[in-house]
Amino acid sequence: MAPADILTVGPGEAKLPAPRSLLSCGAGAGPPAVVAPSDAPLLDLFATINRAFEEERARGYTINAHQPPESTARLDAAVRAAVGAYVAAGHSDWRQLARFNPEHYVRHLVQDNANFEMILICWGRGQQSRVHNHANSHCWLNVLSGEVEELRYSTGTTPVHVEPAVAPRLPGVISATTPCPLLVPTGVSRINDSMGLHAVRCPDDACCEGEGSISLHIYAPPIRRVRLYEPEDDRVVTRAPGFNTIRGLDEEHWQHASHMSSSL
Repeated sequence: MAPADILTVGPGEAKLPAPRSLLSCGAGAGPPAVVAPSDAPLLDLFATINRAFEEERARGYTINAHQPPESTARLDAAVRAAVGAYVAAGHSDWRQLARFNPEHYVRHLVQDNANFEMILICWGRGQQSRVHNHANSHCWLNVLSGEVEELRYSTGTTPVHVEPAVAPRLPGVISATTPCPLLVPTGVSRINDSMGLHAVRCPDDACCEGEGSISLHIYAPPIRRVRLYEPEDDRVVTRAPGFNTIRGLDEEHWQHASHMSSSL
């Protein structure tokens, strides 16, 4: 099976069992109810970050990769502070969503709204994303457990300030940079298309608990289309993102819960 991209579970790939989640949806119950923030600090983190986005919107700014530098700087500081406080507090409710697949990394949508989406990604050792962009969105990345590596690529729109690296042949990509940053818990990375492209991976020798590493991603606004760079086929592919689980439920359970909710 080919390595998974940063998007959907491919044809023929087994769906993961529904994990113990941040939702409650018992047999015969109504639509899933979000656990109160006091019981789910990850959802409290989502609410805290959302307030920062709403403050920028109240100032008249549109949330995207092209907003003015002063607005971006405030958002960046707010997101870093909120995520840093969550990690420093030692919260572990994210472990409820931690599910791995031996064939590919796994994307779990924690929560989303019009401002941003919060995603938990579980990486087995050696698993990696394709080189990709972030459309018109900001991306914040924080490691909750283990280690992940980020390799950034320049498209020629931004200068390269570090030692050049030997890069794979990628359509539209001019250069890569080295060393590859190693991200560990409490470190928050940010990127958007004005800063370059990137790929993320869990090293084969990563210091991980259990099966691999776990990272938290914030995309603002939510990404609806993404470009994947495929040097082996000398092409760039545009696709719509997808998830292995949505708010703690796998795709089949989520569709059922959504149908129940819409029928009430």
